This record gives sequence, C-alpha cells and structure tokens, in this order.
Amino acid sequence: MQFDPYGNVIGNIYIRKVERKDGRLVNRVIHTYPNVSQFWTYKPEAFLKNPVYSRDFPPAKNLES
Repeated sequence: MQFDPYGNVIGNIYIRKVERKDGRLVNRVIHTYPNVSQFWTYKPEAFLKNPVYSRDFPPAKNLES
C-alpha cells in the first residue's frame, strides 16, 4: 500500500465486466490501471485550485430559477 503526499491511498483501479458463469453472475476484471492516486491524470495543484464540488459549482446554466 502506498500513500500520496496528501495522505490518500494510491492503488489499483479495476474495470470489471459482469458475466454469467455456471449460472451465476460474476465480475471479471477486463483491465487494471496500476497505482492511481485520487487525482487520476490531473495535476494535484491544478485540481486543488478549483472549489470543492457543490450544488453551486460547477454552475448549472440551463436550469430554470
């Protein structure tokens, strides 16, 4: 197990596909992304400059008031 400088886990991400095997549904791993941090492919500094997700950000421009 690894941690990033912010104290969050860096781990593998598994893409799975549900298949039927012996009459049961099972998850089969079809791709693994190794050593993924919370920022994925974004630069941490750029990601952290944006406000935390809320109902106000990003602004929903097409909603009626």
